[in-house]
Amino acid sequence: MLQAKFFKPIKKNQIKLFASLKARRLIEKQLSDIKRAGLWKNERVLISQQSSAISVEGTQNEVLNFCANNYLGLSNDYSLMQAAKRTIDSHGLGLVGGRPVCGTQDIHKELEEKISKFHRKEDTLLYGSCFDANTGLFEGLIDPKTDEKVDLGIISDALNHASIIDGVRLAITPVIVGAAIKAFDTISESTELRDKLEENTLYFRKKMTDAGFKIMPGVHPIIPIMLYEGRLANEFADEMLKRGIYVIGFSYPVVPKGQARIRVQISAKHTKEQLNKAINAFIEVGKSKKVI
Repeated sequence: MLQAKFFKPIKKNQIKLFASLKARRLIEKQLSDIKRAGLWKNERVLISQQSSAISVEGTQNEVLNFCANNYLGLSNDYSLMQAAKRTIDSHGLGLVGGRPVCGTQDIHKELEEKISKFHRKEDTLLYGSCFDANTGLFEGLIDPKTDEKVDLGIISDALNHASIIDGVRLAITPVIVGAAIKAFDTISESTELRDKLEENTLYFRKKMTDAGFKIMPGVHPIIPIMLYEGRLANEFADEMLKRGIYVIGFSYPVVPKGQARIRVQISAKHTKEQLNKAINAFIEVGKSKKVI
């Protein structure tokens, strides 16, 4: 019969080490599987301002940017940047805390009023991001910890943004508020940027559809070029970058399995020449990959 003295107790730090090594092996295997499946994404580093043409680390020349939420082309607008700088001088870098505790600033109220007026709504509540806004909305509508028993359910479209499903409320920094106020002033004074965005979007959609690409129908400037396979989407995006076009392949879990795509985002700042260059690059890569 074995005696207990032959068994040495396992120390807490040894247990942590074993768990750490097991977790590391699991993570390494998962990463290896992702690479083997062709779904690994290397982070691209921008070394310029966000614009319709950008500089990307590792590329020799500027590339055309078709992967940004810069729909009206205001991300590096001079007047907005000047407004942001002025706001830093007048209001600092923020309240360093949540609105319920630290309060708000007059510029936040000013922006809320401008947004309400622009959208013809009664009032507005600012959040740090769309993610936070959706989280705050649903937390307010449905509280699982409430004592009240309410039969309420949510029907969500499969293509809804992840922010409608997940996400903490944060105060928006003054510098962003200052630029946002100027942005709403700009788009309230004229529809020129929105008209140009619509024109560019319709042009790109028609040309790509005529070329034989499968595109989800719509009139919005987010244009999914359906490729269905994750590896193909990544390889396609890499080939596009070689041709001076910056786009990203989207695959699971960002989109449902079997629904991989290149998501093109059109800007009002894209010129017709830039749109045509992107379209021609898509056609060239599409033919080489037997997509069209």
